[in-house]
Amino acid sequence: MFKRCLQMAVLALALCLILPGAVQAADPGLVLDGEKLSTVESPPVIINGRMLVPVWVIGEALDMNIDWDHRSQTAQLRKEGLKIRITIGEKIAFVNDEEVALDEPARIYSGRTMVPLRFISETIGAKVEWDAANNNAVLTSPQVIEQQQEEEKPDTTARVHFLDLENGESILIDLPGGKHIMIDTGSANDAEKVVKYLQAQGVGEIELLVATHPDSEHIGALSQIINSFKVNKVIDSGFGADAWSYQSYIRLLSAAGIPREEDNKQTITFDDITLRFLTDTEQWPDFYDEDADHDPDDYSVVCMLQIGEIKFLFTGDAGERVEKTLTGAGIQANILKVGRHGSSAASSRGFLQQVQPEAAVITAPSQNRSGYPYPEVLKRLNDREIKVYRTDTQGTVVVTVEQGQYSIKTEKQN
Repeated sequence: MFKRCLQMAVLALALCLILPGAVQAADPGLVLDGEKLSTVESPPVIINGRMLVPVWVIGEALDMNIDWDHRSQTAQLRKEGLKIRITIGEKIAFVNDEEVALDEPARIYSGRTMVPLRFISETIGAKVEWDAANNNAVLTSPQVIEQQQEEEKPDTTARVHFLDLENGESILIDLPGGKHIMIDTGSANDAEKVVKYLQAQGVGEIELLVATHPDSEHIGALSQIINSFKVNKVIDSGFGADAWSYQSYIRLLSAAGIPREEDNKQTITFDDITLRFLTDTEQWPDFYDEDADHDPDDYSVVCMLQIGEIKFLFTGDAGERVEKTLTGAGIQANILKVGRHGSSAASSRGFLQQVQPEAAVITAPSQNRSGYPYPEVLKRLNDREIKVYRTDTQGTVVVTVEQGQYSIKTEKQN
């Protein structure tokens, strides 16, 4: 009995001399990007509170090239311009030939070259955490860290959709953070298509709905929009084409509990994005005076959307009379929504000179009985070398604004 105890004591002392500070416990494991690495043949070891792992295991897991110099007992790990040199027993390692102090040197253990896990991993940009409950070192690779950082970045992309409709006009504005603005709803015949399009874009709530004027092709689908989405606020021109329709419109909003206000040159801010209204309570000749030179389209709400340095000018069906009142109002814009679907009653040469757009979008109905856009309007735009997009020939037009730049894509190529 005494002889057996003496043998066990000698064995324990030998282990301590060979590997000072080693913790003899259940072998710890390695997890990389959620997957456990196989370390059955060469398990990690904890020495002086630091985990050492086989150089080949950690090197291959992190996609590094490994060279071993048996004479100097030095391992060299390389990846994309990074070079790590670590020598057995030395508490100094080299990263791209610069000295780095180590808490625990590399060692030969059970015939395996063991290197400090945290030093190798963090040098290459990986993250190391300890899962005490499962006795695992948990690594996150640089690739996954980069992906996580990209996902955590705030969304700064905005999109403006000019919908291709049968007989109306509707514009959806997607703001960063999942907020949405809608300018007009399209006609009643367009309601199903508009609702489906908004749903496909992930719209559940509309922060602001701008009803530019009470024409059926602009707000005919209002009831379906209100029934399909939560609308937080409506801004309109305050003008009713006729008393009965106007009262019906007011009752519809009231029944839904949606607050409304009239355009009054106000500015609404969505974080760093602004929507500035350029029209207010204009009073043109009496609509009910048959002798008056009156066009209800001229009560259209006109507004300017600014995303960073990129500006959009939305004109509804406003004609030349309204355009003349907007001169000098800071109306220069990158993208112009052409007024009145491309009618010659809008987009005057003087107005285009003031706006100086780089691109123009014409929301011409696909069921186009009026011949929009008129040739003279296209000529005015072409004369100024303005790039023209048309929903009737190119389908839905989407303008994406990201990092101070904009790009335009169309549903159809022509």
